[in-house]
Amino acid sequence: MDIWTYSSSDDVELFLNGKSLVKKTKEADDLHLMWRVPFEKGSITARSYDGERIILEKEIATAESPAKIVLTPNRSSINADGRDLSFVTVSVHDPGNTLHPIANDLIYFEVEGPGRIVGVDNGDPTSHLSLKGSEMKAFHGLCLVVVQSTGGIGEITLKATSDKLAGASVVLKAE
Repeated sequence: MDIWTYSSSDDVELFLNGKSLVKKTKEADDLHLMWRVPFEKGSITARSYDGERIILEKEIATAESPAKIVLTPNRSSINADGRDLSFVTVSVHDPGNTLHPIANDLIYFEVEGPGRIVGVDNGDPTSHLSLKGSEMKAFHGLCLVVVQSTGGIGEITLKATSDKLAGASVVLKAE
């Protein structure tokens, strides 16, 4: 498989399950570096360098079977003005909490309290699901639900469920 790294650093070293593959240096106007690596279950780690100093290290692990939904709001508190929004990222993870990059489960949403769902999306240009509905299929393990306050003060609970995944909920405060 092809592994691409994007880095502001010129030098990046790639590791497969802890074993260094090779350190590469960007040329001229290169925006990324690429390695062709045989698939092996485990983890890929990229380290970017400034000389000999490690600037950043990023690891991606192989996901197991999809198991649960994780909800991550961009804001946990919104204004109770009937207009304010919280964008909640919905991700499908394996039992070890690794994002499942090809999960496409249908996820159902429900809101309790002074809020409502005003939009859902998954970034899939071929999807025919309504962007104004209360359900969305994950695309590459992700989708989005937008919650709006309805004007009342209090706690808004967003619940996400799926037929084959453990559900999740998150509480937003309308203040």
